[in-house]
Amino acid sequence: MKRIITLIVLLFIISNTYSQNSHPHCGHELLMQKMEEQYPGYRDAVNNTFEAAKLRGKNSRTAGGNDVYTIPVVVHIVWNQPEENLADSVILSQMEVLNEDFRRLNVDAVNTRPEFDSIAGDPMIEFTLEEIVRVQTTTTFDVGLLGGLPDQAIKTTAGGGSDAWDPTCYMNMWVVHLNSDLGALLGYAYPPDGLPNWPAGSSAPEQAYEGVVIEYSAMGRNNPNPPPVAGFDIVGRTPTHEVGHYLGLRHIWGDGTGAIFGIPDCDVDDGVDDTPNAGTNSQAEGCDFTKNTCTEGSPDLPDMVENYMDYSTETCQNMFTQGQIDIMRGVLEGPRSGLLTGSCLPININDVANEKGLSIFPNPATNYLTVEANEVPVSIEIYDMLGQQIQLITNTQLTNTISLKATEAGLYLVKTTFDNGTATKKIMVN
Repeated sequence: MKRIITLIVLLFIISNTYSQNSHPHCGHELLMQKMEEQYPGYRDAVNNTFEAAKLRGKNSRTAGGNDVYTIPVVVHIVWNQPEENLADSVILSQMEVLNEDFRRLNVDAVNTRPEFDSIAGDPMIEFTLEEIVRVQTTTTFDVGLLGGLPDQAIKTTAGGGSDAWDPTCYMNMWVVHLNSDLGALLGYAYPPDGLPNWPAGSSAPEQAYEGVVIEYSAMGRNNPNPPPVAGFDIVGRTPTHEVGHYLGLRHIWGDGTGAIFGIPDCDVDDGVDDTPNAGTNSQAEGCDFTKNTCTEGSPDLPDMVENYMDYSTETCQNMFTQGQIDIMRGVLEGPRSGLLTGSCLPININDVANEKGLSIFPNPATNYLTVEANEVPVSIEIYDMLGQQIQLITNTQLTNTISLKATEAGLYLVKTTFDNGTATKKIMVN
């Protein structure tokens, strides 16, 4: 009974801390907490992918890899009230911000302090707008400490939102009003989760939920709507921050427990070698260049408040470090490599599966997998979660039995291609 009472008191304190906090924030840690509760081992899987991406990106840079990576983006505007139905000009403005920030072409890059200027870099990542999908809804998207995140409502037509375009090939960005009792929540995004590292018997998150969610009033430099908190400058950096999470980055203070209460926690790190330790986020200070919450020896660098992965004001943020760039590019060369292939047709993931009567079973599978449809597929491909193809079947029929005897236990993507679209589904192999 004492443990239950303690938990209730702790939840009350955390909820009170959030609700009294007038500063906007990101839902990344709430997402991680809820996913860990629902899928034990999720946090470890994300961490494993993070370390693998860091090594892959660093090795690629050392080998002279400098290709510009282009990510196709589908923006879903799911609106209830007319002001939430943002004009195309706001979306285009946001695309400009992303392309400036992820190429270090932002005019405020000159504001990076000298001690950090040498490690700031050009991620060489660009974005193309493939489609703006507009869905009017009567659903409200409520976010709470106990209720979690409204993924099903936002990201499915059945729930009142908009179905994802194939998330292995497109970065889906849902623009909605987040009705939060945790204070002003500006957005959240799923990091790559390294699903082959999941514990046996655990279920995967819905693949169609992967992507970025943004509060409608936090989009673009020309948004006519008032900011979620009076006096908070909106210049399009919330999507930059959330895309950073989508590409594997953590908050620069590492989401230490003490930081929730404003207590510096210097024992937790973001895992990036060239970002100095920060004990707390910068939302209370705005843009305080004197902030130095952790002592690190010589040189004792200040907190990197100009980093996109802090909570500093948007007009203060202006850089990614080379270490962060290695991780993002490593993610694009591994678990999100499908974004770079351009192999999917512009049909959303659920439409193709439903139209073709696609069924993939059993899941979890052991020795064999069956893929059935009411139309013969062009091909069936199986990928591991690092984007490596392990099987390709082109001699297909309405019912296809695929041997998995040589496949290691873990999670995989089954990509079924038809004449007019592709559907991808995650499966567990025991």
